[in-house]
Order: sequence, then C-alpha cells, then structure tokens
Amino acid sequence: MPTTKAKITEQVQRIYARYVDRENISVLAYKEEVMLLVEQSINAVLQASTVPSRRVGRAEIPQSSLIKYTVAVSSNQATLPAFPITLDHDMGVWEIVDPTDPLTLFVPVPMQLAKVMQGTIIEGLQGQIGFYRYGPTVHFLSTAPAEVDIYLLVSDLSQLGDNDPLPLSAGYEMEVILQVLQALGAGAFARQELGSINNAEDIQASQPQQQ
Repeated sequence: MPTTKAKITEQVQRIYARYVDRENISVLAYKEEVMLLVEQSINAVLQASTVPSRRVGRAEIPQSSLIKYTVAVSSNQATLPAFPITLDHDMGVWEIVDPTDPLTLFVPVPMQLAKVMQGTIIEGLQGQIGFYRYGPTVHFLSTAPAEVDIYLLVSDLSQLGDNDPLPLSAGYEMEVILQVLQALGAGAFARQELGSINNAEDIQASQPQQQ
C-alpha cells in the first residue's frame, strides 16, 4: 500500500513521543509542524522539480513533478518504484538514462508493436535500447545495464492532499522519517527505534507459517 503524508506524520509523532517519554507516550509533536517537515523532507529526498503544464506534440502534460529514481535491472526488466501519471504514448515514463553512459539512448516502443515485431525493431534501433512499460514493469528489448536512472512524471507533490498516495518507495519513506526526526532532535533514537522495528519484521518474515 502506498504511504501518505498523514501516515508518515503519525509514525513520526509516535516515535517522537517515545523519545520524549517512553512511559508516557501521550506527548506528541505538533502535527502541523511535523507535516511541514515531512513535505520539506519529501521534496529534498526526491529532489523533485516542477514541470509546468504544456503541450508536447498531441499530448497535454498537466503540471506535475519530475522525479529521478535509480532502479536495478534484472533479466532486462526494471520495476518502477512509483506509478507515473497516465499520458498519451506512456510519456509518464519521461526518460531512462544509463548513469555510466549518458549517451546511450533508450527509445520507447508501443507494447503491442514490441511483442509482434521485436526482432525487426531491435535491428532498426541500431544499438539503441528499446523499452516498453507493462504495469509497474519496464521491459527492455535488448541488453540493458545493471542499473538505470528512470525519470517519472508523477502528480504535482504540492497539490497532494494529506491522504493521497505518495510516489515513495519503502527506502525513501524510511529516509523521510529519519530526516524529520533528525530535525526534531531525535535522530539517534529514531535510527535505533526503526532498526528494532525492521529487525522484528525480518524475524517474523523468516519464521515458517503455521498450517
């Protein structure tokens, strides 16, 4: 389930309350102040830049946020950490870049065309790497590097409500929480607390399920 600003704020408040007084966790940080810190941290972590409304060819791009994600590639497939906005020609996947060779071109190919004419398309690309998206997965038509930078157009972060899904993967969510608690003076405690939570989840996941 995607996280939200409200969920992150509540988790920060609970951890901060335990930091202030573990025996009396009724002392919560001021919600509006925490929410503001959460928004600032999200923008810092994602390094989001605002893309104004404009027309590209026949596609109308609404005001949105362009966010760079570094994604691992396995078996010529990469899983998107967030869903891009829906645009003609799948332009929500704005750009794919090889961080070790920025001159390598990644060319979007319509999915149905890629499935029917894959060999012909690969030959016609002349060394460039074709790709198409199916759901949360990007499929590359030829050998892709082990890691790529994917730029996605997502909903304008400044317009998201407290309970709207955020384009945050689990790793980014943890980083946002740590940054906010660091700003509140509870950084060391937060790292210890979140480490304990992660260890408990790992132990639970490794235990055999009861039949």
